Amino acid sequence: VFVIVDALRFDYLLEYENIDHLETLKQNKFKKFNQAYYNDPEKFVVLRARSDVPTMTGMRVPCFMTGNVPDRSFILTNFAEIEISEDSLLRQIKLAGKKTYFAGDPVLSQYFPKYLISGTQTKSFDLFDDQVDQSAHDFIKQKIVDNDFDMLIAHLLVIDHVAHLYGLADQRTAKVIENVDQFIVDIMNMIDDDTMLIFAGDHGASKAGAHGGWQPQEVNTAMVAYHKKGFLKYRADQGLKKIMKSLNDTAEKSSILQVDIAPTLAMLMGVRIPFGNMGQMINDFYPVLDGNLKNQQSSFEAQILRDNHLNTLQILNYFEKYEKANHIASQDQISKIKHMSEEVEKAY
Repeated sequence: VFVIVDALRFDYLLEYENIDHLETLKQNKFKKFNQAYYNDPEKFVVLRARSDVPTMTGMRVPCFMTGNVPDRSFILTNFAEIEISEDSLLRQIKLAGKKTYFAGDPVLSQYFPKYLISGTQTKSFDLFDDQVDQSAHDFIKQKIVDNDFDMLIAHLLVIDHVAHLYGLADQRTAKVIENVDQFIVDIMNMIDDDTMLIFAGDHGASKAGAHGGWQPQEVNTAMVAYHKKGFLKYRADQGLKKIMKSLNDTAEKSSILQVDIAPTLAMLMGVRIPFGNMGQMINDFYPVLDGNLKNQQSSFEAQILRDNHLNTLQILNYFEKYEKANHIASQDQISKIKHMSEEVEKAY
């Protein structure tokens, strides 16, 4: 289950102080989610994600599905979405004979109409509708009850809408943050032991509720995974832990990129990585499975090597074909990339 939370700021999660350092924004927290995390942290992976500029929904949402950054000309289509022809996670899921259901902001279904089974779509520009996400909530919950899906996607708009109207310090914004928080916790409680929930923001928001630029409040968002059996990263040996993205690392030093979700979801679902992907797998998102934990740790290491190897080969294949057609890189750059690929090959 993958939920896009429009205008999700990283500081809504856990105990991070709001980036504006304003007392009036302390109310804006996913309080129920945070409590669930502190009760059982090994069931969660919470990472800071960086949104590329411009921080506009129409530019950011395709990244999740293609693993690549849209051409800047997409700015012109932000309010009149057109079908995306390049390879995507959604295409690969359908080619594998699997089903993806979708509800919420119609931007995703407009970009990828051939690969989604749409349930209900919301009115993206009705900013005054504080119940804009309710139909998406109902649809996603019913599909979980029916248990007839391979992937579910929801795109929730209400935080973005209300923040645009009233700013982040308004009680009405705090209220809709609570509503989204409740939905996330409801999904956590409803999914079975073999289903993972991932939710992520497309961008953040300034204290005025705006976005589109490059300020820290706008580019810092979150990427979160939840699994009832927990994650193998917490049981990995020291060698494997070095390649994991710890919470502190992503909060203070570096960050996950939005393009990283496409190869990660592809590997978790057992489908091909999209052809044009430039993202790097998030190794932290591998869940604990049934069976002997010691054997799992051994197979976990092999799986990470295999999947990162495939990810590297895919990026190299894309780069070589793109370079052949466009001639944008120097010979030195090409040599460095090939050397990196050879090193991964040796390690594998």
